Amino acid sequence: YDKIKKDLTAAGYNGEKVIVLAATTIPTIWAEASVASDVLKQIGMNVDLQALEWGAVVSRRAVKEPPDHGGWNIFYTYLGGFGNISPGPNIAIRGTGTKAWFGWPTDEEMEKLRDAWFEAPDLAAQQKICADMQVHFWQNPSYVPLGMYDQPAAFHTYLQDVRDGWPQFYGVRRV
Repeated sequence: YDKIKKDLTAAGYNGEKVIVLAATTIPTIWAEASVASDVLKQIGMNVDLQALEWGAVVSRRAVKEPPDHGGWNIFYTYLGGFGNISPGPNIAIRGTGTKAWFGWPTDEEMEKLRDAWFEAPDLAAQQKICADMQVHFWQNPSYVPLGMYDQPAAFHTYLQDVRDGWPQFYGVRRV
């Protein structure tokens, strides 16, 4: 971690408090927040891990004030479902400033790429634009993905035609 500590100092970090919002009421979020916050401490950041219930995180993450006035620097969450499989509905990549998702990133280039994706004439063009979006994202991340997991699900035997993968209940029948 020594190199990262030096890089942080070289980038201008001077030990400012980093406010981290973490929901203890959602085990996956609490686990990722605990581990990641520990890593941030090990690389020399002054982490204030605030253990909250999910409702308090939801309320606090909407605060746009600086951290020393009730705001925050980091919050942990997860995004699931169809909103992540294409640029159209993916809220986390939007770069519309105060209209964007929490953190309110401004990223005009990402917005141009997203618009181009909608206007693409065919799948091949959309795939090329998606590749460009991924490169741009990793050069200008609006969030940091910490991993991926599958949520187990079970359905009662009287339900038929439940599709594999993400929950999608189109065509499900009760027998």
